[in-house]
Amino acid sequence: MYAAASSKTYQMLNTGPVYRDKPDLALNVIDFSLYKQLHTRFSSRSFSIKYVERGAERYTLNGRNYVIENGRYLLTNAYTSGEVVIDSSQFVKGVCIELSPGIIAEVLATFNDPGAPYPQSDFFEFLTTANFFEHDYDAAKTNLGTYIRRSLGNNSGAHWNDNLFIEQFFYGLAENIVIDQAEIHRYLQSFDSIKMSTRRDLLGRLLKGKEMMDDNFADKMSVADIARVAHMSEYYFLRLFAKTFNCSPHRYLVEKRLQKASDLLLRDCDSVAEIAYKCGFTDIHAFSKSYKKRFGKSPSKV
Repeated sequence: MYAAASSKTYQMLNTGPVYRDKPDLALNVIDFSLYKQLHTRFSSRSFSIKYVERGAERYTLNGRNYVIENGRYLLTNAYTSGEVVIDSSQFVKGVCIELSPGIIAEVLATFNDPGAPYPQSDFFEFLTTANFFEHDYDAAKTNLGTYIRRSLGNNSGAHWNDNLFIEQFFYGLAENIVIDQAEIHRYLQSFDSIKMSTRRDLLGRLLKGKEMMDDNFADKMSVADIARVAHMSEYYFLRLFAKTFNCSPHRYLVEKRLQKASDLLLRDCDSVAEIAYKCGFTDIHAFSKSYKKRFGKSPSKV
């Protein structure tokens, strides 16, 4: 079902290395769309990025439900199938991007060994099999999301008729997928020897808790609050968070607050005490001590 729809598509034939002993002829495609109503099934042919600039798109993929709203995106690979639903009184503005496995292979091979014709690693297997970590992300908090936002926001429509720009854009996407997913792959390897589906589920829960901390770092919160979002017991969340991210939730939250305070001190006219309060510190002396320990100087000296 479609209603009040429009779209514009640009594509690039992959000219990268041989992929799994045969030339990779999959297309790299970007499709800009406006829909009020849409209900359709689909299967990903390759790496797929579903980015929403305005409104909300609802996906049911491999039995999981996702609501992708303003400034978020869903990243999947070729082992994904399901349906998407849009039902809105206003136009939902979205971007759907398909990346061939070959272009990912070319970028990954160059990262590992500039002279290699194709990658040889368990990381590549992770990216291109059913073990891939299908997940939705806040575009402002990932390398891939930042790249997409910058590319869509800083370039006029005329650029999309320039083959050189389009090729550069797709290689940039592939590069940032590799960078982001290398971290995800490391996280998954940190878990105990359990099946990959369980690892993916646990990591998804942890990232939801971590995102809550990112979005509300200045607020008072308890382990119970965060663990509830992650759908875990408090002890299990504490243990798994520390094992996966190499720091406790408390240390992570303090670091977020200090980094934000550092940014504000460089560009804000508020007092040190006001900035400390904005960032979630209620004790100015404790803030000054933590700041000096982290950055090597007192916040009053910035």
